[in-house]
Amino acid sequence: MRGPALSAVRRGRHRPFPSERELVMDARRNLAYWLFLADDSAAGLPYLESVVSDHEQLLGAGDHRTLAARTALAHALGRSGQVGEALLLTQQVSAACADHLPNTHEIALNSRFETAMWSAVAGMLENASAEFEALRDDAVHAYGPGHLLVRACDRQLRTAGTATTSWPRPVRW
Repeated sequence: MRGPALSAVRRGRHRPFPSERELVMDARRNLAYWLFLADDSAAGLPYLESVVSDHEQLLGAGDHRTLAARTALAHALGRSGQVGEALLLTQQVSAACADHLPNTHEIALNSRFETAMWSAVAGMLENASAEFEALRDDAVHAYGPGHLLVRACDRQLRTAGTATTSWPRPVRW
């Protein structure tokens, strides 16, 4: 290990490396989500549902990896036309994030983005606009005005929340 990563380890400012189980679970979640996004919903959606079930069983409903997997599933459900189910799931995940994660945690912010986005797609534009504005304010506070999430919220506010793309976040350790 060289460069900035080694320097961070020496200073004690590194994120702990995931366990082998966590790494495999993250890889499975990402694979299922990317299968779905690659227009292979016949394989991706059932695999993603299986991944969420495994996460809940092995890690518990409040684990950040489980919450991320459930958010990915909600996005996939919405993209496959199941907007009502996607909205319900994102609302549940956002509530769970509020119980288990800091308000500005990237998974909490992503679940809130999904809730606002699917609210808009479901026709609840006033609620969605208010959610995007609150989320944007929190993202500016947490990450600064030029952050990708802030720009995504701005885009959603300009398009009245009709775009069905979320703030894509790879797994970070």
